[in-house]
Amino acid sequence: MLKKFNAIVILFFILKNYSEGAPKKRKGETSGQQTQGNANYFEGGSSSSPALTLVSPTNFSCQWDGCEQVFDNEETFVEHVKAHVNMEKDNKCHWRDCEREEPFQRSDHLKQHIVGHTGVKLYVCEYVNENGVRCDKSYTQSHNLKKHKQTHAAERIIYKCAYPPCTKVDIHIFFVK
Repeated sequence: MLKKFNAIVILFFILKNYSEGAPKKRKGETSGQQTQGNANYFEGGSSSSPALTLVSPTNFSCQWDGCEQVFDNEETFVEHVKAHVNMEKDNKCHWRDCEREEPFQRSDHLKQHIVGHTGVKLYVCEYVNENGVRCDKSYTQSHNLKKHKQTHAAERIIYKCAYPPCTKVDIHIFFVK
């Protein structure tokens, strides 16, 4: 029974991490409002900057101070914003109209804060399976990507009940180190 419970817990963990996606609505928020998530969770503060600046439905505009570049795909935009953030040695947000003036204590806090401005998840899974299909998962925090990467190194054994009317399935997952 304990083995089955552990397998269910692991399966729940995998499903939970695979379904990280659209931001959850906050209490009292209507569907028309944009959310900035908890970008300032670590050190307080707030930002009135829009979550994502779209020039058109398919163009992304960089709002970093002194940068006016526009991108036609999210992947190129993400790489561009990452470059700005990675070059930032003082851990300050230089996103146009950001009201936060204090530097972040850690660079990963700045990265999470930037997600609030861009709406883009900076931590992208680079896994490509044996058929050449690339994983499309991305996360707002590095530790979530790290947990997700473990699912690619997992071996799964699926047991189906042999009794015809029964639809029960038991999945055993073994993580390879």
